[in-house]
Amino acid sequence: MSLFENYRYAVDNFFLSERIALIHEYDENPKSLFLQKIDMESKLFKSRCVLRNGLKALITNEAQHLTKKLLNAESQALLSREIGQLLTVSKAANISQVLQTEFNELQQRNFEIYLADVEQYGNELDKRDKDIQGLLFKMKKDLERQPKGE
Repeated sequence: MSLFENYRYAVDNFFLSERIALIHEYDENPKSLFLQKIDMESKLFKSRCVLRNGLKALITNEAQHLTKKLLNAESQALLSREIGQLLTVSKAANISQVLQTEFNELQQRNFEIYLADVEQYGNELDKRDKDIQGLLFKMKKDLERQPKGE
């Protein structure tokens, strides 16, 4: 299977087998929609990381700098849309302004400067993935700490 077919399979499999369990996990919680969204994004993010790592391998193996820039731009656009969606959820869920600011900062990072040094490029992308996973965890904890009636 190709990189994109594997990604599509992983996403389809998530919605066919895991999504229902997430819905039931938060049945009694008034903030269930937001908690479900955060958990869903966290799980789907792992599939997107696999896709991104495959793209990273393509970028690493590509000798032409222009092609690297194009692949990086596509990867950045995908991440920017993803973070934009998470920001929308965080604002609607009344997540703390500090976390929203951290997501904005992640969205602004530009990795094009690292294309010349493939190892550093990979390290920066891995750091970004860990940052996003950490922020998703913090969002969930922030929601869980909020009073039930909010």
